[in-house]
Amino acid sequence: MDISKNEYLKQKNYIVAGRKTNLTPLICTLVMTEINPMSVIAMTTIGWVNGFNGLWMAFVAFLSPMIAALTTSKKWKAFNQSCVTQFFDVYYGRLFGNIVRTIVIIPLCLLSSTYIKGLLIYSDQLFPKFPGWILILLILGICFLFTFRKGLYSIIRMDILGFFLILLSLILGFLFLNAHSIDSNDVKSNYKLSNMNLTLFFLIGLFVLQTMMYSVSPWWGQKIFSAKKEKIAYLSSIISSFIIGLMYAAFVLFGIYLQSYVSDIGDNQSILPFGLLITFPKILILLFTATFFLIATTTICGVWSSICGLVTSGYLKLSDNESSKINYFIYLCLSVIVFLIATLCIENVLTYAVFSVSIIASPYIPVILFFFFKKIYYSAFISVFALVISSIITFIYTGDNDLNYLSFWTLFDLPLSLCFLFVSILIEIKINKKSQSN
Repeated sequence: MDISKNEYLKQKNYIVAGRKTNLTPLICTLVMTEINPMSVIAMTTIGWVNGFNGLWMAFVAFLSPMIAALTTSKKWKAFNQSCVTQFFDVYYGRLFGNIVRTIVIIPLCLLSSTYIKGLLIYSDQLFPKFPGWILILLILGICFLFTFRKGLYSIIRMDILGFFLILLSLILGFLFLNAHSIDSNDVKSNYKLSNMNLTLFFLIGLFVLQTMMYSVSPWWGQKIFSAKKEKIAYLSSIISSFIIGLMYAAFVLFGIYLQSYVSDIGDNQSILPFGLLITFPKILILLFTATFFLIATTTICGVWSSICGLVTSGYLKLSDNESSKINYFIYLCLSVIVFLIATLCIENVLTYAVFSVSIIASPYIPVILFFFFKKIYYSAFISVFALVISSIITFIYTGDNDLNYLSFWTLFDLPLSLCFLFVSILIEIKINKKSQSN
């Protein structure tokens, strides 16, 4: 992956690492893009609240990227552009490509802000006297400085480091818990149930949403495009799915472990940092904290890199060999935007993350229609618009409750979008037949 300094400035190297990424680096970067602060906090909380039923969440975290890997990874690599929205440029035209880019970029900014908010939740427990806004600026500054010069190359190297650091943290954490017990002064008799109780309907809805999102997510597609070969893209996406599921299962199990020791901490989202404080020695907490911050940094950089691809390869239509310097300015703008959203807008990280994912997943249907049926229906975009609009209305209606939002999305928004899809396609087919007969 080593290339000359000037080569880094070319668009194809900055956005898709020259499309030369091998198996091990690609596995690491696919895993670390999905292991993010918001999900780590959520998985631990779900384990604490739901016990062993929470492992179903880890199963969904494995199954969704696995389905996406089996169904779309080869097809995306065969397409082999710089960003997923170029699919719409090629098959539907520039107008629809720009519409999809606009739909996707806004929730991508919102999603990366939830990662920053997850960091604040973590640090508020461990470093209560440290101003949150300084922490945000610090993380965003690191993201900007470590990645803006070499783009995806730098991100992949950070992901490799983060991957092995999180493996080390999980192994050391398991060994320590197996050999020690929490002091009896910290033990509390019961644990608190909350609105994060899992239902079969919720799990099915999350599985559907996550599968749709993975199949069209800009950051996942960008990593697939960066693969050296189609086989590498396919194998890495499958292997990474298993690793993602196992890692999230570890955090769920830690939450289950804390059931016996923690009753009510006021904010369920704080169970991870609180649990670390009462469970591990300071040296391990420092290691876990460094790992957590690196997880946040690599995930945010991965999302930002995909946004750069959407803007420069999408809106601006930069070719592979053109200069990528405009990406520096985009990174700087993203730092400011994410800082403002994270400090002013985000409350419940899981709610905003689920909402963001539901918008990012909205272009799924036109993509699948072409990948599997080789059909191009312009009317399919009516279902995309219907899903986006209904998702926004549902988010406003359900408020700060991720379970209610996902339930409404599964029960109303997605079926409504499918109804629009079938009706609009039937109308388009009839119109085409009439025009051909004339």
